[in-house]
Amino acid sequence: MVVHSDMLEQARKLHQTGKLADAERVYRQVLQANGHDAEVWYLLGDTVQGQGRLAEAAERFRQALELRPNHMAARSSLGVTLAGMRKLPEAVAELRQAVRLRPDFTQGHHNLGVALAELGNFEEAVACLRQALTLQPDYAEACYNLGNVLISQGNVKRPWRNSIVPWSFVPHMEKFTTTWDWRSLSCAGRRKRPPTCNRESACVRSPSRTTTWG
Repeated sequence: MVVHSDMLEQARKLHQTGKLADAERVYRQVLQANGHDAEVWYLLGDTVQGQGRLAEAAERFRQALELRPNHMAARSSLGVTLAGMRKLPEAVAELRQAVRLRPDFTQGHHNLGVALAELGNFEEAVACLRQALTLQPDYAEACYNLGNVLISQGNVKRPWRNSIVPWSFVPHMEKFTTTWDWRSLSCAGRRKRPPTCNRESACVRSPSRTTTWG
């Protein structure tokens, strides 16, 4: 057990410093000794996802959930991974379960809103994004996506409370654009926080041509 604990601590440190391939190797060694640890399957999935191997990451998250169905982080990460694979109905189902498990999960409400928006369910998407901003008013990705969803609905005057979407943005919006929040739940310190949403000016930045996950 001491060896298992030491190896897991080593893997976590590698994970948190962004050395994903090294962390993956150690997590696999830990699982060889104890393949019934849901948290380690989740962490392995997170490192695999971070290396862009989405199909494999989805399988690792599922293995975590087989052992612990109420593992909120694995459920949410599976949803985001499925969305990255363009399996949006499956992604929505997983993300719904994640926010049921933890109703104050800001990132979960955001990502559920984005998945719903990409499916064309704009009304429910707006509700989810507003909930994310209620929980965290300076959530830049949620502010950006809420503005874009409301523009797609033709509501460009007041997308969020006192924020105003600049009219100059509208002609540049050739298609609905969203950003996803890919930040790892297990290693949140690995990424810098996004810039604060300035609700005194605009809620929307010019969209990139590619869909990204924040």
